[in-house]
Amino acid sequence: MSWQDRTEVKKGNAGERILDRWLRDKGIIPYAPVAEGAHPFDRICAMPDKRQLFIAEAKAKPARRFYPDTGVDVRVYEDYLHKQQEYGLHVFLVFIDEDRSQVYGEFMSVLDKERHVYNEKLRKDVVYPLIQNGIRFWPLTAMRVISALSPEEVKELQSFSTRRKRYAV
Repeated sequence: MSWQDRTEVKKGNAGERILDRWLRDKGIIPYAPVAEGAHPFDRICAMPDKRQLFIAEAKAKPARRFYPDTGVDVRVYEDYLHKQQEYGLHVFLVFIDEDRSQVYGEFMSVLDKERHVYNEKLRKDVVYPLIQNGIRFWPLTAMRVISALSPEEVKELQSFSTRRKRYAV
């Protein structure tokens, strides 16, 4: 099986197409890697004035089902943070969520601000960012909704889902 045949890669490619559409609709110019395989970031983007650059990362994954948050692996987060600190390029995380039929996201510098969010299920405040099981989580309330997914996009993303039905973490 080739790298491009992996389910996660197909879902990621679908997410990147959705991200590209949104960026272009906003007049932002996205640049994509031309090499096959793993890449250091999904897109480097130029604002319409061509004076501001940032990194955009597409994460084709739904929020957790039992907690109002989503996140990325700590290892991946630390890699993004390094790029942000070393090169001064802000990192915009975009989550493409087929369960909510939404695309939402925010710059890491905004997401990393400490927040206390009341969790109904736990009946207590949860302090974010939250690290559990090697994943750094941020609350959905810290993100802005970017766009809705079309029914066709939701169906495509669901066809690549590897999530177990009883997914909780």
